Amino acid sequence: MNVTDSTIAQLSKIRIRLAGEKAQGTRPALAPTVPEELDPYQIGLAAFGGVLVLFLIGCVLFAVLEKEK
Repeated sequence: MNVTDSTIAQLSKIRIRLAGEKAQGTRPALAPTVPEELDPYQIGLAAFGGVLVLFLIGCVLFAVLEKEK
């Protein structure tokens, strides 16, 4: 992943904004903005990775629970 100084700065701004909203007691947006440098392919790849990890956890959990029967 090609991360530049501007990407880090944008992510820092998002983090600071979310922390400020949390401190004020307001609910942050459900989908925070992402830096423009992260194209849809990278975002999709990260989402697919998350789904894959959850799927593997579910398979392991299922196997463990079935083994106990």
